[in-house]
Amino acid sequence: TKQKMILILVIVMFCISCLMMKQSVDDVESINEHLEGTPISDNSKVSVGGDTSTKQHSILSNSSSDNRSLQDFKRQNGCAAMKIRPVHDDATWKIFRETYNSVVGEKSSTIGDPFSTDNAFRFKISARQSPGKGRGIFAEEEIPEGEILYNFSRTAQFQTGDAFRKFLDKLPNPLACDVLMWSYVASFSNNDSENEYRSSLRICTDLDPGSFCNDGYGDGSMAWEDNNEAYNPATNKQGVKITSPLISLRKISINEEIMCNYSQFSEGDWGAFGLY
Repeated sequence: TKQKMILILVIVMFCISCLMMKQSVDDVESINEHLEGTPISDNSKVSVGGDTSTKQHSILSNSSSDNRSLQDFKRQNGCAAMKIRPVHDDATWKIFRETYNSVVGEKSSTIGDPFSTDNAFRFKISARQSPGKGRGIFAEEEIPEGEILYNFSRTAQFQTGDAFRKFLDKLPNPLACDVLMWSYVASFSNNDSENEYRSSLRICTDLDPGSFCNDGYGDGSMAWEDNNEAYNPATNKQGVKITSPLISLRKISINEEIMCNYSQFSEGDWGAFGLY
């Protein structure tokens, strides 16, 4: 009868809706599955041009024979298809930092204690989703103008493109995609010598919520007072040259999103590492 057909149609539509909701939940869980103690792997992922749905692992040699570029890694990890970018907790930052130390070694590490939950902010902040922007960082206390706000003490430095590639290969795909989005090349030279400039180049990745800082489009609240400060390196407790700290350009209120000035940052010379 007509009533039975209508009832059957309603049931079918309800079942379809349930399946779609389950798929959405599964997608979120698949992206966040690394939070459950993802092991650090010593194997590289499938070579570029292969089927990224089936990983073929091989030991990654630390040699110039590996010439994968940043774009190659983005394709390899399926970064373009990742629409959900979760806010990381302490357990996930620990995965980033332990993986970094496993690649460069404790003596060459620039992030301090990888097990500490400290970040490079000198004031209390929180990370959460920012409407229309993705992830962002927010002040959890009032921050006066002119204070050192972020000191880059959790920034990983890589001296070679091979070390950076190995780092990416050891991370779960969603985390590798984050690193590809956050990383930049900086020079820690104090003079204009071309040789010193090139030898001081480092690939840098901020392994803490500082990587979530959104662009204030010239009106950021956390930046360098002078653009030239970006080129005057500081020194950390281990005597390693690091980027000079960012300061609060004005008073920042509680719960206000802290914004950067992206125009002060430069992607740098990726070609020097064979990654362009």
